[in-house]
Amino acid sequence: GEISSQFGLEVPEDLQLSTLNTIKKIADYISSKVNATVHEAAAAAKMPLTADVPAHSATVASDTGIKRLVMYAEESKITYSKNFQFKNKTILITPDSKGYYEKVKSYIESEGGKTISVGKGCDVDIDISKKIESEEIFTAMINDIAVIDGIILLSQIDYFNKKEQYSDAELNSSIKSAFMLIKGCFSKLNKAETIISALSFNSVVFPYSNDSGKITPVFAGLSGLLKTASKELKLTNVKIVDFKTSSPEKQLSAATDIFMKEIETSVKQVETGYDGDIRYVVRIKEDAASTENLFVKEGSTLLVTGGARGITFEIIKEVAKKYKTNIVILGRSDIFALDEFYLKASTSEQDIFNKMKNEMAGAKPVEIKKAAEKIMSFRESAHNIEELKQTGVSVNYHAVDAADEENVVRIINSYEKIDGILHAAGLDESQFIIKKDIKSFNRVFDTKIIGLRNILKAFKERKLDYILTFSSVTARFGNEGQADYTAANDMLGKMLQAEKQKRPGIAVKTYDWTAWSEVGMATNSTIKKVLEERGLTFLPVKDGVQFFMNDLLDSKTEEILISGIDHEFDPDNMFPQETETSRVVDNFLDKVDASDERKIIFSRQLHLSRDLFLNDHAMHDVPIFLGATGIEMMAEAVRYVNSGDKVINRLTEFEIPYGIKILKGRPKDLMVEVEKSGDENKTFIKSVFTNPKGEVIGDPKIHYKGSYTLGNEYMKSDTILPEFNEVQDSEKIADMMYHPERLFMGGVFDSVEKVLSFDGTNLITLISDTSSDEFFKGVVSPDFEIDVVLLDGMFQTGGMIEFVSTDNMVLPLKIKEFRICGKTEKNKKYFCRTERIAETEDTVVFNVTLFDLDRNVIYDIREFQMVKISKLKEEYRIKEKIAF
Repeated sequence: GEISSQFGLEVPEDLQLSTLNTIKKIADYISSKVNATVHEAAAAAKMPLTADVPAHSATVASDTGIKRLVMYAEESKITYSKNFQFKNKTILITPDSKGYYEKVKSYIESEGGKTISVGKGCDVDIDISKKIESEEIFTAMINDIAVIDGIILLSQIDYFNKKEQYSDAELNSSIKSAFMLIKGCFSKLNKAETIISALSFNSVVFPYSNDSGKITPVFAGLSGLLKTASKELKLTNVKIVDFKTSSPEKQLSAATDIFMKEIETSVKQVETGYDGDIRYVVRIKEDAASTENLFVKEGSTLLVTGGARGITFEIIKEVAKKYKTNIVILGRSDIFALDEFYLKASTSEQDIFNKMKNEMAGAKPVEIKKAAEKIMSFRESAHNIEELKQTGVSVNYHAVDAADEENVVRIINSYEKIDGILHAAGLDESQFIIKKDIKSFNRVFDTKIIGLRNILKAFKERKLDYILTFSSVTARFGNEGQADYTAANDMLGKMLQAEKQKRPGIAVKTYDWTAWSEVGMATNSTIKKVLEERGLTFLPVKDGVQFFMNDLLDSKTEEILISGIDHEFDPDNMFPQETETSRVVDNFLDKVDASDERKIIFSRQLHLSRDLFLNDHAMHDVPIFLGATGIEMMAEAVRYVNSGDKVINRLTEFEIPYGIKILKGRPKDLMVEVEKSGDENKTFIKSVFTNPKGEVIGDPKIHYKGSYTLGNEYMKSDTILPEFNEVQDSEKIADMMYHPERLFMGGVFDSVEKVLSFDGTNLITLISDTSSDEFFKGVVSPDFEIDVVLLDGMFQTGGMIEFVSTDNMVLPLKIKEFRICGKTEKNKKYFCRTERIAETEDTVVFNVTLFDLDRNVIYDIREFQMVKISKLKEEYRIKEKIAF
């Protein structure tokens, strides 16, 4: 507090004092803040601090990792499978009038599912084309439905190729009601085996092809909403399927068949498209701007929304300097109504705060702070407009909300000549879907969409040379907490492309910006922190301006993405993928980092977009690396070290001292060490803690360890399969086990088919690996040393014994000996015998053996120790429901 007072600094609410724990760090902090204050004061006094940004060059100079990227449609083949079953599922549907609703409903019911229609005169009778005035009424109608397993959105189909677009009824029926449905069903859909799906035509994937057909932008807005829903509902399979057609009615049967097939397939890719029966997805590639056709004429007039501060101001300032472009700005705030005291350059931020404190006597400090910040933003806008005028161009500012149709049209009509539009107005009110109210959604969405609708209406009969709009990287990938912002930005770009279809000679361009490092919404400390944690690459101002100026010479490219190759944001793998050289060793090993005569060390980064199996093994939405995957990871390292004909036939003294969780979806860097001594291989999986500066803190942490033996042949086992003590409802019992609060896995690890026998000590199950899901990205059935799926199935059976006898929740901890007696096969059935042999206060011990159907031993695990972590909650206990 004294330091801040001495230097006239404001103390941020989110300041972490623990990070300022040395004299040097405190000094650096003060220096950075004082220098920032000097910079702001100089800007207010209109002092030049930096050299002019070059207007054009072939590339952007600084090496920040930010690239100019474009989207394109690429053919993508998949293997279809019925991983999602409609049987016994309840699906909400918003009907259309083109026939798709009847086809979809008929299909679901033929598969043994139930449908509930939502709309005017439907099962849930609510007019979704009208403005939703009461969330409570809407939500209550949904809450009356006990079980909801999915939503299929079809009402938007009725607005395909409408002459008059963007009506309130269209936006409500297609996007805003979809938001309300997803919000209302959020808690019911927040689990595995649920879906959200929508149909589209020409407007999601195919705008990135050579010939998209007639674009209906509202479909893209719906796609943006679904991309964010997919990130917030991580277990729900969310899809929008885009069909290339001029007549949806003619493709009714074929399109419905493909649509339902996509829904049932487990490949998690939000945006897919079909031209006939050929499947397409959106991909991203780096592409340089052409330099053939400058579409901004010198001395022309540019209409700008939201241009008095931040990113937009930095850009139009450069345009005005370079091309002497006259500027008309539409902004929400009446900035020139400020008291003269606030506009003076000599008035400091502290002066403003003190004056507000006197005027708002009795108000809370946070309220005073917000009021002072608002005045500071007004003052910055006023100074910026004066700076624009100093470039020698005409600058007019109008205090009007872009969503105010009457006044927007009036102001535009007052100008005889406007040559181009830059629609950059935006509002961010980040909040997760479950917590966001419809009023907030409307404010964010309408600022962009209704704003552009009003501007286009005013220019309906007027000539324009170009229309530009500022969108966001979120339009391409979605982003947690920004359903409204993503929906608006995705729709915005397609509105420009649709406008070009009406005006062939016009230039249109949508800039999908990543977060800027010094200006814009991401300077909010909370937003910035979240984006940094997610690994986003930030865009320096000078580079962003240069990207924009370069693209004024490119009248062909209609949408560009200015971003780093941030794979963390890209679960659908649209970015260029890393080459195979990044995986030089094996499935679970990336590369050799170090080696000598005694030891070899491998590295491996776990990443949710690459290691898809992690999504199928999550406790309370936190993916957990499995005991079985740890055993395989170490086995692959041992195999690499020991080339030759010998086989891995034994693992002893296996232990998991510290499990591996994928926290907040962040990548996890691991090291695998092998210490070789003859045929014995002591093996470890470790990690180190690295701070944000890349400094390693503390000693490596051991997660897994064990000793592998190689031999000329597999081991022998004398374990036998006892006679069965058969049970009733064997499949039903197995299904009951797979619940997030019991066996918290599914997908590729759903391996236990039946409980065949139980006598109180011995459990016999039928297990197999039949999954057609991708285990790694692009890999369905990896070639493993040890079958991960079947081994994990063996581990699962220990948990099953506890569920039906003690209510204990248990996790793998140790194995005394694991004998490998043969090789397994995909899609082959096996018996698994699990014998409970001992118990301590903290652990339970089993022997677990895998047999083929001829009762030959394949895997034999002796003294498998599982640690008790908790008791099942009473509502999830099942031992009283099962009779053996």
